[in-house]
Amino acid sequence: MEDALVPDDEKNPECSDVIICYSSFHGYKAFVGGEGKRGSPYIQEFAKVLRKYADGNTNLVDILTFLNMEVSVHTFDETNKRCQMPSFESSLRKKLFLKIRKAEGAPTGDLE
Repeated sequence: MEDALVPDDEKNPECSDVIICYSSFHGYKAFVGGEGKRGSPYIQEFAKVLRKYADGNTNLVDILTFLNMEVSVHTFDETNKRCQMPSFESSLRKKLFLKIRKAEGAPTGDLE
């Protein structure tokens, strides 16, 4: 009965507010980066999508949805008609917004 006395906004269920991102769907393998590229296509697109959408106005679930689209488009193999399809699992209870602060001279991870 003590649990009923705790206000709903102070309860912290087990496994709450967790988000897990996968570079490919369960049971599938992720593509690797090509020669001269740093990181896998998933990581490369993740960095681009964060720089574009982590502006404090777009929530993380929407950002990850954009990421899924970008990775699937950029890894599409015309010959075999397949692509890498990322996924994520979320138990977030509220929208999470990210804002990347642009710092002069900060490394971007880009090789281009």
